Amino acid sequence: MTSADLDRATDRQVWEFASANGFTIVSKDTDFNDIAVMLAPPPKVVWRRVGNATTATIRRVLLDAINTITQFANNPEDSVLVLTVKPQTSDNDAR
Repeated sequence: MTSADLDRATDRQVWEFASANGFTIVSKDTDFNDIAVMLAPPPKVVWRRVGNATTATIRRVLLDAINTITQFANNPEDSVLVLTVKPQTSDNDAR
């Protein structure tokens, strides 16, 4: 956001920038979901419903969903993709 001078932008300004530049918005806030319902894409919104997660958890959620995100990005009818945290299992859980 900072490299595009959007660190202090309103949600609507971020939406317009993403739309004009072919970007997908990835956010944990409900605001972009609400805007997507009203305005339809572009841009598309990936809504991270993972709470106050660590960067490592967010990275895992996004990487685990890479195929889903790609399919979402390529479907012109979809506007919002909701991602949640899947419970992690340890090696001990598999025994």
